[in-house]
Amino acid sequence: MLCNCIEAVEAATIKKMQEKHGDRHKVKELAMQEVAFDINGKQYTFSTINYLLETINKTVRAHPRKMTVNFYHTFCPFCGTKYPKLK
Repeated sequence: MLCNCIEAVEAATIKKMQEKHGDRHKVKELAMQEVAFDINGKQYTFSTINYLLETINKTVRAHPRKMTVNFYHTFCPFCGTKYPKLK
């Protein structure tokens, strides 16, 4: 990536969680989930949106289906650095 925001946010989160839990506990590791993916050697951040889709017709109401949409960012969501365009 062009910036080190993910690592910086993870380090800041570890520090904040350690302060929250005090000296009797130790935050051993932390990893942000579903943050970046790699395309042609370049990393991009992305977001996942989950939603329920319910099909409604006049006679039957179907059970909601869980749906997911993923989209990549064109910039770092933490610092605003633009990513190179995907080809």
